[in-house]
Amino acid sequence: MVVHDDSIRVPWFLGNSDEFIYMRGFTIPCIVNIPSDGRKCIHTIPDRFPGHTIEVEGLDSSGENLVINHWTWDQGYAGGLCFYNLQTGGMNCPTEGLPVLNGRTVTEYTFSPDNNYIAFTYENSTPTSDAAGSTSGVAVIDVNGKHYNDLGISNAPHWGGIYMVSTWRPLPVNP
Repeated sequence: MVVHDDSIRVPWFLGNSDEFIYMRGFTIPCIVNIPSDGRKCIHTIPDRFPGHTIEVEGLDSSGENLVINHWTWDQGYAGGLCFYNLQTGGMNCPTEGLPVLNGRTVTEYTFSPDNNYIAFTYENSTPTSDAAGSTSGVAVIDVNGKHYNDLGISNAPHWGGIYMVSTWRPLPVNP
């Protein structure tokens, strides 16, 4: 199969190595099955968030869901994190409707060790921006969007802001 798309970005393999995913432009994720030579583009994601930039961040720990970060800056910043189930096509967006994301986007995130919670940073810019003057905050939410805690906005300047650099881990137990 030869893929003829105007813009192909970020190809990477899914967990089984027989499939890889790439972004068609900045909005449509597509999955290619190598042995069958088939391709399936997932239009339900950009249909749900028209005008947003869509980034597939990877698979969750179950390997069943794509982690999606979406954002726009057309009429003020807006965006969030979603999980797209590869088997059912269902989508769960735990950050949708959070007041803290009015005028802000999710810029980084990390999962708790049991994968039940997401700690994320939010900014009044986009994940790909290096805009000076943006402010960062941190919040934690469960993956179902029911339990939420906003830890607040940092007073650090943009370049000294908050960065999620690794998976969050429990403290070691001393024997």
